[in-house]
Amino acid sequence: MGIRKAVAADAPAMSALAMQSKQHWGYSAEQMEKWRDDLHISPQMLAETHAYVMELDREIAGFYVLSIAFADASSATPASQLEHLWIAPEYMRQGQGRALFAHACNVARRLESRQINIDADPYALDFYIACGAQKVGEIAAPIEGDASRVRPQLVLKLD
Repeated sequence: MGIRKAVAADAPAMSALAMQSKQHWGYSAEQMEKWRDDLHISPQMLAETHAYVMELDREIAGFYVLSIAFADASSATPASQLEHLWIAPEYMRQGQGRALFAHACNVARRLESRQINIDADPYALDFYIACGAQKVGEIAAPIEGDASRVRPQLVLKLD
């Protein structure tokens, strides 16, 4: 296993992996198509953020994208936003996601972030809680067949 900085040439494989990983949770093909743009990773995104890929057997097995923002205009302390974190389904529940998330936390610390904000898929809630994040709210995110669906909002405080 190796984790390296993502490059523009990785963008298509990263986009495909995001779609594959989200589909793993049983979302319909129609719903996946609606999310295609949200799951698209562009070379421009990679240039403007802190993006890393995990390689296993010379293939991208997971990745994350981290951006930096300030809590408000008067804040001098940055916070990181976890834009994406995806693991190929065949590597889920093997510690790869935890290793990738730990790497993201270390990058955020180096960038002097005090916390990582996470807008999570409902299926990822338990993962982030197990990694030490705290649920601070939720956003309504209804989809066809699940009008009450919400996206958990989490924060991981960095020491």
